[in-house]
Amino acid sequence: MLSFKSDNSLLLRLNEGQTIKYSNQLLTNGYSDEALTSGIFRGELLFNQSVTVTKSTNEGYEADIKLLRMKFKQENPRWSIDYDSDRKDAISEGRGGMMAMFMSSLLQETYKFELTKTGKVTKRPKIQTPDGNDFAAGFSNIFIELPGRPVRIGDSWMNEITFRNSKFQIMYTVAGVVNGLLELDTEVVGDETSPPGKTYLDPASGLLVKSEFETISKQYNQMTGTDAFVKTKVVIQLLP
Repeated sequence: MLSFKSDNSLLLRLNEGQTIKYSNQLLTNGYSDEALTSGIFRGELLFNQSVTVTKSTNEGYEADIKLLRMKFKQENPRWSIDYDSDRKDAISEGRGGMMAMFMSSLLQETYKFELTKTGKVTKRPKIQTPDGNDFAAGFSNIFIELPGRPVRIGDSWMNEITFRNSKFQIMYTVAGVVNGLLELDTEVVGDETSPPGKTYLDPASGLLVKSEFETISKQYNQMTGTDAFVKTKVVIQLLP
């Protein structure tokens, strides 16, 4: 049994007034062939966020989330965009400009979240993007839903990660302890070819420190009317 606290349970342990910051990054590359040699499109979505715990109860927490930076890059045959709020770019016209304007507006707001002691988000806003996706679903990627019980090496549980129009069912398996952090093998359910990624949790607080994984999937490409092979990399990490 991996023991880190007196009650041995893997839970979120946060304090009122505590603020933490995270970076969320999704990198995608689309190819027309299974060998991944003929590129069709590529993109990057990155957002940095701060989370401030406003209330702590026996059941869980209430938190304010603010976006600190938005970056969105797309290159494909139909349209392109390269927006980064840190550059204070002028917003262009067209479809790319609509997405940039939408993302810029998100930086002005504070979003309310509620979650349990196991990290399950029970209340959050819904923010619809111009292309019909719920952007706010990705704000809770930093909260891995924890088992709420003691864990052993080899124990597994499921979680979901969302970036705009990309959803991943994740299987976490306890691999051991590295530099005081709980190391989890991280597999995308349904992907039997990509090697497992790695996720690291602070066992004392239950907070995600870093998660990184890659996956390859076959998806229908509306631009070409054919299937595309999409290589995706996800990196979520705690910021200083």
